[in-house]
Amino acid sequence: MIPTSERAQTANSLDRLATVTGIVALMLGVLTAADFVASKPQSSPANTYLPPDQGYQYHRPTVPFPSPGPSGPAPTYPRPSPVPGPSGPAPTYPRPSPGPIRPSPTPTYGPPPPVPQGPPRPPPTYGGGQVLGDEHLHDHHVPGMPYDFNYAVKDDYYGTDYSHNAVSDGDVVKGEYRVQLPDGRLQIVRYTADWKTGFHADVSYEGQASYPDTNRGPYNYPGPSSSGGGGGGGPSATYGPPGPSSSGY
Repeated sequence: MIPTSERAQTANSLDRLATVTGIVALMLGVLTAADFVASKPQSSPANTYLPPDQGYQYHRPTVPFPSPGPSGPAPTYPRPSPVPGPSGPAPTYPRPSPGPIRPSPTPTYGPPPPVPQGPPRPPPTYGGGQVLGDEHLHDHHVPGMPYDFNYAVKDDYYGTDYSHNAVSDGDVVKGEYRVQLPDGRLQIVRYTADWKTGFHADVSYEGQASYPDTNRGPYNYPGPSSSGGGGGGGPSATYGPPGPSSSGY
């Protein structure tokens, strides 16, 4: 009978042998796989941005391509028949008869009645019965704010020409403005204004007034000439002023 200590040593020896055997087998497997990978040629991924290896020369396909265009004569389509119109003569409509001419009504209004003449009205009163007049001259006057300004606009293309300037010391305003009138004259207004005597203006003009000629007689419009393609040269058409209007509608 084998003692217990010997059996334990035998079991340990078997375990160590099994471990060593497994390690050796694993190493052999790794070495075999490495030799297989090293012996296999490595292929790099194909570059799809470069021309193919065989170039652009491809083999002609064995399947024949169909011939373009339809075979046989061109198709024909029947011409549409005209739609029959209404039968019989064209309808006629009676011409409307003119309505009755109504005379203009006689006006029924007359001149306005005369305004009765009476004594002149008294001046208006406000508040406690104070009558408006020259009493403001006796009030205490407070001077205003002095100022000085001017501007001018001149546009020869559109004929615009006007300007204005004014100076005030707080009591009296003196100024001048100029305006180009439609008749060609330049209107100049020089004025003075104060709180006591009011507004005083001196108006003058420069230049000569010109007006369009309105007495040209009848309106003569030349008729169509033979060179204009209008069909012959007739007499010139003459247009005069309109005649008096009739009293009817």
